[in-house]
Amino acid sequence: MNSIEMGKVTFSRKAPLVKVCVYSSFFGGGTRAMTTGIMEGFREGLGIRPTEFKNYPDYPKMEKLATAVTYEMQQSSIIAEFRTVSKMMQDMHLGQLLIGPTGHTYRISEPSFRSNYSNYLQSFEFGLLAQGTIQTLKRFPTAEVIGHFHDGNVLVIPEGSQDHFLSSFNEELDRIRRDLRLSYPQKVEMKRLYN
Repeated sequence: MNSIEMGKVTFSRKAPLVKVCVYSSFFGGGTRAMTTGIMEGFREGLGIRPTEFKNYPDYPKMEKLATAVTYEMQQSSIIAEFRTVSKMMQDMHLGQLLIGPTGHTYRISEPSFRSNYSNYLQSFEFGLLAQGTIQTLKRFPTAEVIGHFHDGNVLVIPEGSQDHFLSSFNEELDRIRRDLRLSYPQKVEMKRLYN
């Protein structure tokens, strides 16, 4: 089941559905967290507001499908492995004060593990993006930041320079990744382009 077809919309199983299942399982989330995340992916795929989504004609079918996908994911050996890693991380850092690259601190306790450890990991994403943005903007003095979030920026860049801008950004992220000794490659993508 690589994709899910529902009426005129096809939902790829690759990114959002698997991502939410992995995230929620890693941090101890149950079936409800997974199903909610999958439904949110469906809603975003349709491009409608939450209030409209409940009244969408295929909503019951989608909910049934989300439940089935959740069940399948819960049975996966990968989920069990993620939970094992999560438990190891919790035991390893229990009682510690972790400091992220942004300077924020995260005290790890059993009740706070889900939120604090995930925020600690997310601070690396935020730090990478912030440093990458700053360094890339030095090369593009006419570019402008409108918004900065943990998983993306809203930027105004000179027309026709998006490929060069992205290439520079990815080079910066790769350099920062090596400095931080992160083992997996980082890559930024352009989601939307407006003229």
